[in-house]
Amino acid sequence: ELLAEIIFFKTEFYFGEKSGWRRETPELRRIYDALNKATDLDPYNMDCYYLAQGTLSWVTPAIPYLNKLLEKGAKHRTWDWYLPYFLSMNYYFQLKDPIKAAKYLREAARLKPTSELFASLTARMFYEGNQTEAAIEYLESMIKETTNPLLRKKFLKRLKALETIKFLDNALSLYEKKFKRKANKLEDLVEANILRAIP
Repeated sequence: ELLAEIIFFKTEFYFGEKSGWRRETPELRRIYDALNKATDLDPYNMDCYYLAQGTLSWVTPAIPYLNKLLEKGAKHRTWDWYLPYFLSMNYYFQLKDPIKAAKYLREAARLKPTSELFASLTARMFYEGNQTEAAIEYLESMIKETTNPLLRKKFLKRLKALETIKFLDNALSLYEKKFKRKANKLEDLVEANILRAIP
């Protein structure tokens, strides 16, 4: 633990000196290698994961290495919602992978069940990854588990929106199957008697 902490402080000092005092870009590979070694020695050292996320998350080519480091931490710090949260943000914003992001954010929401934001964002990421049914199933499970009436109300509102999207997606698929072309607008579904009205 002591050696891991010494490596962490040397790495933090190196980064601060380069980016703050000298106004130079630090070599990110050195930072990753040092923090990786420190977490090999002490995989519970949260300072290393914070520094890694803070220094490497803004450089897209570094994200796979950073995520590997964070996944190592998540295996050991099984109670810590920060690590899956960091992973979800890296996958969503840098790697443009909403499905992977949703899976990690779902884990963060499980570890921090009082966060309405995590649960709502998880459903949204599933939806953005064209996994509307997964988003619906996830919200249904959250509604069953929550005892907070305010959270339940918010989850129900998002669930209703996703169910409407699924309903419209099914109607659009039916239209395309029936007419061998995509609908130009939602009104086409009403004119074709697939929908009585636009929800």
